[in-house]
Amino acid sequence: MSRLREREGKNTTIVCSKRPSSHCDHFTTAMRPSVHSEEQNYEGYVIYTSDVKSSQGNDDAIGKSIHHHHHHHHPHYLVEPEARKKGRGMDDLDLIERANDDLTFNTREQMASSYHHQACVHLSPSLSPCLDRKLPNGDVTTLARSASQSSAGTVDKVAGRRDKEPALREQQCSLYLAVPPSSPPPSYVRMRTTVKHHVAGTVKRTVPYKDFLVLELDCKQWLALGVLLLVAAALGVGVGVPLALELRSSRLLEARLQVVRRILREVPLIDGHNDLPWNLRKFLHNQLSKFPFHEDLRQLEPWSGSPWSHTDLHRLRQGMVGAQFWSAYVPCGSQYLDSVQLTLEQIDVIRRLVDKYPNHMKLVTTAEGIEEAHKSNRVASLIGVEGGHSLGSSLAVLRMFYQLGARYMTLTHTCNTPWADSSLADEPSENLPMDFIEHGGLSSFGKVSRSLLAFNHTILRWDEGELIREMNRLGMMVDLSHVSVQTMLDAVEVSKAPVIFSHSSALALCNSSRNVPDHVLSKLAINGGIVMVSFYNNFLSCSDTATLHDVIAHINHIRALAGVNHVGLGAGYDGINLTPTGLEDVSRYPMLLAELARDRLWSSSDIKKLAGGNLVRVFTEVEKVRDDWSAVGPTEDWISLEDLDGKTYCRYPGT
Repeated sequence: MSRLREREGKNTTIVCSKRPSSHCDHFTTAMRPSVHSEEQNYEGYVIYTSDVKSSQGNDDAIGKSIHHHHHHHHPHYLVEPEARKKGRGMDDLDLIERANDDLTFNTREQMASSYHHQACVHLSPSLSPCLDRKLPNGDVTTLARSASQSSAGTVDKVAGRRDKEPALREQQCSLYLAVPPSSPPPSYVRMRTTVKHHVAGTVKRTVPYKDFLVLELDCKQWLALGVLLLVAAALGVGVGVPLALELRSSRLLEARLQVVRRILREVPLIDGHNDLPWNLRKFLHNQLSKFPFHEDLRQLEPWSGSPWSHTDLHRLRQGMVGAQFWSAYVPCGSQYLDSVQLTLEQIDVIRRLVDKYPNHMKLVTTAEGIEEAHKSNRVASLIGVEGGHSLGSSLAVLRMFYQLGARYMTLTHTCNTPWADSSLADEPSENLPMDFIEHGGLSSFGKVSRSLLAFNHTILRWDEGELIREMNRLGMMVDLSHVSVQTMLDAVEVSKAPVIFSHSSALALCNSSRNVPDHVLSKLAINGGIVMVSFYNNFLSCSDTATLHDVIAHINHIRALAGVNHVGLGAGYDGINLTPTGLEDVSRYPMLLAELARDRLWSSSDIKKLAGGNLVRVFTEVEKVRDDWSAVGPTEDWISLEDLDGKTYCRYPGT
């Protein structure tokens, strides 16, 4: 131990390092319940400090001091498998970072050691020694914290400086958390401002050291922080503790997945769009007796041979999907023909599918119902009508769709309706000339009169255009995927409730008319709406190939423009034939969130919002507008015959 020897009467900082072939299979932090991981080799950095006063000034004295504190402070241990068999636990540990870099830690100018580390990082405020272990070369690998009284200045962090001012005589309980060089440098480990405001001086010092940042908190500050978090938890307050304290410093996939799975047990993962019902029509003519949804469809024809198939019950469970909007889609070619009938048939097959699997799925029509289904471990199943052409331009049909369970309607699909322009209006070509822009956004039938934006509950009459207003009154979410930019702007302006984009991405990253431009994203924050990011390669990278990281880029872009409260997930599975690498089907959502969590920008509360919290908020606000308008009667206006002239072949004369 000569390399770790201090002069007599001085305090010593010892590094707890390299635990060869060790396993850390029980991970917790002081801020969350225990999380158990499977037995794996977890690698990481660990640095402990202890103020051990060496009265004899030799190796044996230091060793005895270590041994003394080892036996007197043992509420928690870093243990090897053999020690666990003896009944010693591993509380208050959490996985940290895989590292393969040789690092030098200086406890004073006179001494330095270089280690190639493997260990677990201690995140607890408790006094917890490591077990005594030694490296093959004899270097000390043990010691955590000591409760000794300090009569002299403490050795300062890993940089090897010494405080010039005498230290107070109190327990020294500092924690040094090293951040690996592969991690992003700025403000890597920090508590949120809300915590700082309530716990004065929580972050005692954040010191850059080469490629590291080091966080130091003393015992009292740990205690104050712990009390604050416990009170917040008891009150149901969402304290956004950065994921750096849980997982962001770990590159080990299983560790991140463990935390993501915990998050998805707490909040439902909600996907905004799945086209399985259309595949049921296409492959089976909606004959559910021939559809083994409970089996692995990848092994069964015709699903196994189709690039459009990504969903079955088993994979929904693997993906921890808590709620799914099933699309009642019918082709644009049915407009003016039998679109209403076909849509009713698609709503019917969705409801029958849910009824067929009552132990796995539950039909849901409210925001509260999503939470209830999630608590009962069933997939909350909601209905979205994809395309205003399904209405037959009838508000009475809209109301009946709502009664049957539809909770959003996409204003258009890949065709204009008699009252709204689709995204194709923004892509003129030889086949779609500029005059394809029919309405310049929403027609008077599609939108609320701008003269009535200052809504008063006593107003029961509206001057013009009723579709958005009727959707607001019903409590049906307005979906703006597939619509033109001007239609987006009109709808965001006139809707009294937040709008959604059920499966769209960011135009700035992929110049597709199906994506949302930045100026609309900026307005979305004012409206309160949400963009649920699509996983279709052509909308992510504008090519046939894309990866999980392209999805993350779109998520982060929308967050940067609209805010973290305005982004969600709307993959579009079973309606796309090109999926990103890493997100091949509905089982892969946890992989996306685990990879996203590596970014220090994302706290656990942020990930909860992305996964489903934002959609629940939007849905709740839409329901509030509905409730506020309970005194307003239904709109009885019809679309004018002039708007339909020459377009419909299925309308009874004179009606």
